[in-house]
Amino acid sequence: MSGQSVTLPLLDSYLAAPHEHMTFPPAIEAVYDKQMSPYRLQVMEKGILRAIIVYNAFLPVQFLLLPRTAPLALALHLGLITPAILLVGWLYHKINSQLLREVAAAIIPLMMVAQIMFIYSLNRGEIADHYQYLAIMIVIYSNVNQRLIFRVALGLTLILTAAYLAVLLPGHSPFATKIIGSVLVISAGYLSLMANRRMEQDVRQIFLTRLRDQLRREGAEAVAKLDALTGLPNRRQLDETVKKIWAEGEGDSLVAVVMIDIDHFKLFNDRYGHVAGDTCLKRVAGAIATELRNMDDVAVRYGGEEFLVLLPQTDQSMAVRIAERIRRQIEKLAIPHELGGFGVVTVSLGVTAGPTATHCIAELIAGADAALYAAKRGGRNQVWPPFVSRNNPVAILKKSAAAG
Repeated sequence: MSGQSVTLPLLDSYLAAPHEHMTFPPAIEAVYDKQMSPYRLQVMEKGILRAIIVYNAFLPVQFLLLPRTAPLALALHLGLITPAILLVGWLYHKINSQLLREVAAAIIPLMMVAQIMFIYSLNRGEIADHYQYLAIMIVIYSNVNQRLIFRVALGLTLILTAAYLAVLLPGHSPFATKIIGSVLVISAGYLSLMANRRMEQDVRQIFLTRLRDQLRREGAEAVAKLDALTGLPNRRQLDETVKKIWAEGEGDSLVAVVMIDIDHFKLFNDRYGHVAGDTCLKRVAGAIATELRNMDDVAVRYGGEEFLVLLPQTDQSMAVRIAERIRRQIEKLAIPHELGGFGVVTVSLGVTAGPTATHCIAELIAGADAALYAAKRGGRNQVWPPFVSRNNPVAILKKSAAAG
């Protein structure tokens, strides 16, 4: 989900703690920012046009009530602030940091309030005293409609309120207008901030609930793809991996399959019991897993005492080498097996490989299965085709035959 893994225990622990969910631990916050980014972009896109329409709807009021400064207001509206709003909307898509995006969006109400209070300062009279109340509407707009994150909304509200009071209090308006304006802007700022905070809390709570449901669903799906006894992937996971390999593989992409069967496992169960049999399967599965090279190699419990190893980008020779390492690793476990013929638990392995362009998985499994039975017929506890090396019994036999 993110660079830092978000786990269900981490999320449950966070949800169990008493807090207001205004900030998350870094791992959860990273996921929240990533998932909310498209939504915030959408809100910004819709808000830009609405902001321009509502803001410029003030122009007729200025022409009717403050005609002396109406041309200046028109120039500020259409020549400066509206283009600036459009520029902010364009820049919003170019900025990667969510915090910087919010700061850029905060410029819009700042410019609107600055223009309103500037026009107010140039006029006198009762109409001008009422005109400055439009700035209070901008405060409400910034907190409720723009949906800025709370810490940015808080900072912006403080700046807007301070700017409004800095112009109003020393201005020309009567004392009563100043008191009313001060009370209104502080009240509007506080109430709209609380609305902004509540909306963000609700959005974050919904996000946490959905994230928890997603993690639970993914956890259930992951469990469904694992063998309950050994912890290895099961055939369902194998099918998904195979589809991915064959879909992404190029024509000359090689895939190897190793089939593994525990020698005389039924006799082992009869002699030592099913509990010991389960333990044997777990240890064999662990030994197989230790010989996988990377995350692309897949070991699967194929059924009963049979295992399958899928090796992408691997030719026959390399697959035989890996199979031989697996055989030795299992033999080194030294699990006692009096009836197995070797004194310890051993396995027989069959290997086949081929390009994805000309072989389907069923053909490769069938080839590996045939090789496995050849290994069993050859005496068990071996890889077929055999791994040929200086110390390998097959190589020694060939060398002796050549000498004779």
